[in-house]
Amino acid sequence: MMRPALILGLGGLLAAGSAALELFVNGDFETALAPPWLSDTGGPGTFIVRATTFDPDPDYEVLVQKGSGNGHAKLWQTIAVPSPEVVFSITAKLQASATWGATRPWAVAAILLYYEDQLGRLYGTTCIARPSTHCPWTSSDSFRLITVADEEWRTHTIDVAQELQYFAGVDPQAVSRIRVGLAAVVGADC
Repeated sequence: MMRPALILGLGGLLAAGSAALELFVNGDFETALAPPWLSDTGGPGTFIVRATTFDPDPDYEVLVQKGSGNGHAKLWQTIAVPSPEVVFSITAKLQASATWGATRPWAVAAILLYYEDQLGRLYGTTCIARPSTHCPWTSSDSFRLITVADEEWRTHTIDVAQELQYFAGVDPQAVSRIRVGLAAVVGADC
């Protein structure tokens, strides 16, 4: 049996300085998912929807889901940041499971922060994820994987200036954009 990879996001905040200033456009998903939110899907059983029914509160959340079969569903927004002295926070429920198939299927639900310069050059990626067994994603010099132990609603917070210390040779002052993504990915022919 295969349960899809999905992520339910309840608002995202990228705040600068001591004042909690939301740098996202429509970061709480209260209006339709239009630019600057961008999406990409591949494979069968992909959904990106916003609704008030995913969490008991009355606010909107977004569901990014990939069902059985190889592929992905992704939603992202790129935000200009005034400095690396910003804090990212999101409340999300990450679920992923791949439990059948002779080809070692895998799934992952992830929150991704891509640290870029003004030209879009990537300096590193932080990934908060709920991977299934056999998921090939691992940490490296430019990719930091933080695994989530359960499938409950949790608030995840990243201090960007501190996080950039995980990536060798990165000048934090060169980071002027952060691309924040929500992804559900299934591989190995689930």
